[in-house]
Amino acid sequence: AESTVSKHASNIFKKTGVRDRKEFLSRFHKNSNE
Repeated sequence: AESTVSKHASNIFKKTGVRDRKEFLSRFHKNSNE
């Protein structure tokens, strides 16, 4: 199940253009603050 989650997360990262979880979280924070 873990590999499935990682694969799904990787697809999300590819679609959003983020390279890792840290960048994803920072970008998410920026969007939620505005």
